[in-house]
Parts: sequence; C-alpha cells; structure tokens
Amino acid sequence: MAKGYVYLLTNDAMPGLVKIGCTGETVEKRMKALFTTGVPRQFDCFFAVKVEDAEGVEKKLLDGLKDFRLPNREFFEIAPERVRSLMQLPVHEVYIPDSAVETGEDEVENRADLPKLNLKAAGLSVGDKLVFSRDKNISVVVKNAEKVEFGNEEMSLAQITKLIFSSRGEKWHAGAASEYWSFGEDLLSEVIKSMDPRKSGRGFALGEIFPIIARLIPAINRESGQFASHAQIVDVLLVDDESQQILETAQMLTRFPVRRETASNMVAWWSQQITVGANSFKDDFERRKPSSYEYWAKSLGKAPY
Repeated sequence: MAKGYVYLLTNDAMPGLVKIGCTGETVEKRMKALFTTGVPRQFDCFFAVKVEDAEGVEKKLLDGLKDFRLPNREFFEIAPERVRSLMQLPVHEVYIPDSAVETGEDEVENRADLPKLNLKAAGLSVGDKLVFSRDKNISVVVKNAEKVEFGNEEMSLAQITKLIFSSRGEKWHAGAASEYWSFGEDLLSEVIKSMDPRKSGRGFALGEIFPIIARLIPAINRESGQFASHAQIVDVLLVDDESQQILETAQMLTRFPVRRETASNMVAWWSQQITVGANSFKDDFERRKPSSYEYWAKSLGKAPY
C-alpha cells in the first residue's frame, strides 16, 4: 500500500483496548466494516493520519507496541493518548471521520462516553493538579470528588475537556476525559487502572462479574422459557445482591454516569469475550441463531427455537 490512512480506534464496549490499523480507503468506511454482528458497539476514531506509506507506518507502530499487543490481534492494551503521541509524524494530514460530531453543551453531562468521574475514588485529593496531555501549559486543580477548578470556575472534568478542545478549534469526539489529563507522569486513565490492574479501563474485573452473569442467565431462561436477552441480563444484574458492590465500584471508576450503563457495559464485555472465544463460560451457553446477544444455558436442555 502506498498513500493511505493509519488509524487509532476505540470502542466503548472494549474499554482499555485500542485498535491500530491502516486502510487505503477512508477511515469512516473501515469503521463501518468493523461494525459486525460480533461487535456490540461501533468503533470511534480517536486519531488518524494520512501518510505516504501507510503499511510501513503501521508496521513500525505495531512493532514498537508489541509488548502491549493482544496475541494475534490488532488490539493493544494501552491508553490511546500514548499511541497518538507516537503518530505525530513530521509530514502528515490529520483525518477526522464525517461521523465525528461534537456534542452540544446541554448534552455533555448526559452522554455515556463523557465521564462523570469520581476523582476521589480515582485516588486524587483536593488540591491535586491535573495537566492537559496536549498542552502542558493548561492545568486544573481538584476541588472535590466531581469538580475541578479552571481559572475561577468549577466544573466537571468532562465539561472542561470539551471547553479546552473547543478553544483549540478541535472536536472532542472519542475517548473519556481521563484519557486527556495527566497526574504527574501518568495519564489519569492509567492512574485508575493502577488501582486494580485486573479492572483495566473497565472499572471491573471480568473474572469477578462473568461468574455472576453465568449464574443469572439460567435463572432468566427458567423463568421465561426463552433465550436471555442483553436487556434482561442487565435488568437482573442491577438487582442481584452479589453484583451491587462491583457495580458501585465500576461506576465510580469509569465513564458511565448511570448504573444501567455500567451494567450494560459488563454484559457487552460478556458478549465480546464470547465472540473472540476468550470467555471461559463460552461452552456453557448457546447463542440464538443467527448470531445475536441472546443466550440459553445448555444445562437446561434443548434451546427454545
């Protein structure tokens, strides 16, 4: 491949992971092609550049990030802002897909991908300084669990992130606010992850929530006599006694301001891990055909088609 695009994609259903690749077509078309039945949510373009030798640039990135790569896949467990800094090439054209539309001011606090982060739960204290990753001259000070101070104003980290992007003539269209702020030498997202490495950017460990989901699905099957849908699993997860502390912790550490969004993300991870064959419970459940996100426990016998 000669001229083309090297892209860095994120997906709300795969927090903590980024996808790196290249294409001779538009990044928009590539994202649409990746949005298959096995992917719960559409990918977002965190950053992309148009270069003369797209395959060559991609290979250098993949080689340089091999320690962060998932086996045999173009997915990496690394903060996307770290990768973006490696893609700041001497000669390049930044590419923003047509789908990258900035959110209106009145929607900032309600979007699932704009985090209402509990800063104290993330390990910060009042008075701690956060520095904007793309301009070290811009900083904020933590005022309480939900607000930071910028100038003489107090606002959420999501609000100030949007404001700063706008002042720079850019659109904030991908990634949580914690991806764009540093605490010391680390990005805030990395600080959150370091609190419990098992949780990664998800705010929860797959090994702690998957056994609960595996227990809840057969109960749904028995009660309804049908496959358990994504929404049904979310409903029972929200009221299950064992899941409450996990949900509370995950909600504090991640981008989702509503607990249902947190539970939905847990179920999305369950489906994604079954899709890629990494869910240890994959052989215990049958998916409704054609491929969907509805499940039947094999232990209950023949599925109700």
